[in-house]
Amino acid sequence: MLRPLGCFEIRRNGKKIVIGLIFEAMTGSLEKLVSKSKLSEKKERKLFQAMILAYKPLWEMGIVMRDIKPGNYLYKKINGKYLVKLADL
Repeated sequence: MLRPLGCFEIRRNGKKIVIGLIFEAMTGSLEKLVSKSKLSEKKERKLFQAMILAYKPLWEMGIVMRDIKPGNYLYKKINGKYLVKLADL
């Protein structure tokens, strides 16, 4: 899961108007990666496995997410490998 690194609020005249969250930087969504790239079957299989592993902590907490789609997964490429995180924003 995509974890927040911090949060902030903006006040005007003592009244809170915005609360913001700061997340780690990711490269993009899997939806864009899959649609723009021709991936080999092996890479697609690894990405699918990473998607399942990203969802595993929710299953372990008894949380079911019904809106699972590639656009809700973000990725970052590190040392030639894809780090995949779930983010339903």
